[in-house]
Amino acid sequence: MSERYPKREEAIAMLEKAAEINPGAWTDHSRNVAEMAETIASHCAMDSEKAYVLGLLHDIGRSEYRGWNQMHHVIYGYTMLKDSYPEAARICMTHSYVTRVIREYGDQNNLMCSEEEQQFIQNYIDGIEYDDYDLLIQLCDSMCLPDGVTTIEKRLVDVGRRYGTNDLDRDRWNGVFAIKDHFDSMCKTNIYLYFREEIERSIFG
Repeated sequence: MSERYPKREEAIAMLEKAAEINPGAWTDHSRNVAEMAETIASHCAMDSEKAYVLGLLHDIGRSEYRGWNQMHHVIYGYTMLKDSYPEAARICMTHSYVTRVIREYGDQNNLMCSEEEQQFIQNYIDGIEYDDYDLLIQLCDSMCLPDGVTTIEKRLVDVGRRYGTNDLDRDRWNGVFAIKDHFDSMCKTNIYLYFREEIERSIFG
């Protein structure tokens, strides 16, 4: 496996340690993102092991301290991983910004990021082209609740209720649906079909 991201066993250990520092539903969400990413990758000629590891670590910056750390988890995860695992660090930065505008992050009044940090994130996002792994983790992040995979609509409403909304939501939502269309095309099917039981359970209980 490339040294640009950790092996599965190490990534699992990293998440378990993070859960001890900052327990919360975010760790179950991360596991679901990883499993969803692995499944989709296995159907579209991507590296499913890489997809799993990147999905598992996308929110690792939430280990910074107990409680919420809002946008700061993006830059903290990047800082944690950039020297040892640059591809995993990249996903920490890209997973939250479908539109490439950091202001799309819902609660602009509680970002817990300095202006300098916000500018660093924006400059980083401006300086790269998203690849299929960036897009895959954005999609899985936009479909996974702590108790499993759900529809894009339900997940995005969940995020909006918890973190707030703003005038960029329509662009973000359209962007997520465009990413789903992309992976539907790559997999030659509606990817919801891979997760039918989980989706039905999330909606109908």
